[in-house]
Amino acid sequence: MKYRKATFNDINDIANLVTDLLGTCNIKSDSSILESNIEEITKDINHYYVCTINDKIVGACGISDILKQDRFNLGLKNIREILYLVVDKKYQGKGIGT
Repeated sequence: MKYRKATFNDINDIANLVTDLLGTCNIKSDSSILESNIEEITKDINHYYVCTINDKIVGACGISDILKQDRFNLGLKNIREILYLVVDKKYQGKGIGT
């Protein structure tokens, strides 16, 4: 099991994992769920990390830039959001997403 920063070559694999496991919350009426996920992940690919086993992506996590605005009025500064955290069903429960 290896962890590494995601690259543009990983976008489709990450988007497929997200689509299979979560669907999406960023759906556009003129795009499929997968297309919408590819678009969203592409915008933030520099903030994604992947877990691979035998060169296959089995998990992915995206973390936002530091947010300057406290959208929920919690008194927090310089926070980040988890964009997605997904682990292939076959590999869940093995500590990959922890």
